[in-house]
Amino acid sequence: MEWDLAKASDEEIAQLKAWIAWYKQIRALLNRGRLVRVDPPQPGAFLHGVVGEDRAIFALTLLELPGTWSIGSIQLPGLAPDATWRMSHLDLTAGGRELPATVELTGRALATAGVRAPVILPERTRILVLDKLS
Repeated sequence: MEWDLAKASDEEIAQLKAWIAWYKQIRALLNRGRLVRVDPPQPGAFLHGVVGEDRAIFALTLLELPGTWSIGSIQLPGLAPDATWRMSHLDLTAGGRELPATVELTGRALATAGVRAPVILPERTRILVLDKLS
């Protein structure tokens, strides 16, 4: 990390501490999970993730403004197809706090029909966290 922490505000230090704590929680998944890359329908959109037995994390990034406000549906492959998964979003501005769940679907539905992509401004990333329910 390239950051002069001596110049960071107390709020920035608190956010950094929260991000480090979140990273420690997901470190095993990031190191041992299966890497998944997806080709979203929109040019300038990138979607990749790491899938584990009970949890998956996907990152959706837009580099340019799409022709329409939303890029449409995105598929999230690699999840256990018969299990039900709860998807939530990570609040990047609150040090990794997960926002309330937005959807519960089977892995098969997430991989085939997908979910509507969240609205993201260019040069931003949205973190999608999926937890296996059953």
